[in-house]
Amino acid sequence: MSLISQFISEQGKILSRCVNRLTLKQQRLITITIKQTLILSSLPFLNNEKQFEKTD
Repeated sequence: MSLISQFISEQGKILSRCVNRLTLKQQRLITITIKQTLILSSLPFLNNEKQFEKTD
């Protein structure tokens, strides 16, 4: 999960190829992998951890 989370922003969006410095083929594989983990519920759709930390 830590490897996959490197390619996802804090808002839960997949980072672009320019940011990741990946080839087109690698970016496609990462995108498919992230979508599969979302479907399997291994990775949450939204990262709400930051919202809980900000509320006092």
